[in-house]
Amino acid sequence: MTKYLLTSWLFFSMLFAFTKGNAQEIAIYKKDSIVGEFDCFSVDNFGNIYLVKEDILYKLSPALDTLFKTSFKSHFPQYIEASKNFRVLTFDQDRGLIQFYDNTLTPMSTVINLFDLDLVQPLLVCESFNGNGFWVLDAGTLRLLKINDKFEVMVKIENLSFMTKSKLYPTQMFEYNDQLYLVTAHDQVMVFDAFGTYIRKWALKSESLDVFQNNIIAYVSPNFVLSRAILDGEKKSVRWPLQDLKTFKVRQNRIYAQTANGFYIGYFNLISPANNK
Repeated sequence: MTKYLLTSWLFFSMLFAFTKGNAQEIAIYKKDSIVGEFDCFSVDNFGNIYLVKEDILYKLSPALDTLFKTSFKSHFPQYIEASKNFRVLTFDQDRGLIQFYDNTLTPMSTVINLFDLDLVQPLLVCESFNGNGFWVLDAGTLRLLKINDKFEVMVKIENLSFMTKSKLYPTQMFEYNDQLYLVTAHDQVMVFDAFGTYIRKWALKSESLDVFQNNIIAYVSPNFVLSRAILDGEKKSVRWPLQDLKTFKVRQNRIYAQTANGFYIGYFNLISPANNK
């Protein structure tokens, strides 16, 4: 992994004004990078980074030192999530397989075949913090299911087709503050509560999206678009010159981004002009 590691320190910032005249600065600075073609990544609550490259899963420290690595035996994940303490979820969408790992990347379970739960086309999965289960979107039947740690279906939401006018399937799904976000690229975001009850739908363009401290951060090439509070209608943007960005996550004051040829960390802050002298 170390041969892929390049560390660079780039300082840049971009200014913009709030439409109501309350000027602020958004800065993205001190970019670290790892060169390589990665399949997916995640970041845990301690700032550790998980990178999947072909048949290998790496766990890196916040300083980008390799802590653990493991080889996949029977699946090749296109999605990984480390949002729960001491549990890492991996999902092989092509084969419909899920496996959980502990914080040392030791398997916590055998590989779970979602087709055994009568799913037709498992498209997206994500962790759930209410009931210690996980969500699965079945694109084949347009159902949303919540599955517990005994792999029993707890919640089943039928016929999601009424919620979208688009023919596009959702491209992202994640839970934040007991709400489930289902994102359709270039189209909209659907929100459910922790029990699967439909709450609202927003028309929102995004190529990748995250929610942090009740702010929505969407990537619309070449800018990150920040809504300072959910549904307040006030949007600001800042450019981070990354090419071919695939997905990103925001944790604390950092933006972690995966592109076609590398993995990047940007240090992100909202800075009051009065403190920027």
